[in-house]
Amino acid sequence: MAKIRALAIEERGNEAFCDSPEEPGKKVRFVKAGGGWRLDVGRDMPAEAEARKQIRQMKDLADAVRTYRKAIGKPGIRPEGIDAELGRELMKRLKGLESKEPHRFDINKL
Repeated sequence: MAKIRALAIEERGNEAFCDSPEEPGKKVRFVKAGGGWRLDVGRDMPAEAEARKQIRQMKDLADAVRTYRKAIGKPGIRPEGIDAELGRELMKRLKGLESKEPHRFDINKL
């Protein structure tokens, strides 16, 4: 807190800037909104195309988790088997990697 309180703040209308307490040489931007100041994180976000790609990827991974959730409680399927098969599926979706290990169960047959 002492570092933050010691920062010199430059205010210009509805914007304010100060040096980042965590990253020397980098400026932090605030914007006036709703009677107060808000940290502008927009500049720290990935570019729109990259952000959209990451969102699609997260949705795809969430779909995989939902798919493998149906294996929970099925006779003969152990938790570590679900973990292994889900991990295998996530690696396939994230990195395109295929495991040569035999499958513990076939999710499409449940």
